[in-house]
Amino acid sequence: MSHRSMNGPDHYAMADLLTQQVEGDVMGAMPHETRMERAALAQVHATLALTAATALGAGMGYGLGTGELQVWDRITKPAKRGGRS
Repeated sequence: MSHRSMNGPDHYAMADLLTQQVEGDVMGAMPHETRMERAALAQVHATLALTAATALGAGMGYGLGTGELQVWDRITKPAKRGGRS
């Protein structure tokens, strides 16, 4: 499995996909452990999407000072691969 950086919308989409997979397994074809793992991963991705949205809102002037905003900006905007950040 390769690792790539994700932004808020990417995390939201992954949470949605994983949730759909778990909910769509009405016939129980997926092992219980796999369903639970995907449900847990969906929750993590949803939390990261919410964190990114909260930081974005703060960046629009809803609560963070400039120093805090710079920290969130650095964390939530991953460096592009193959180039300088």
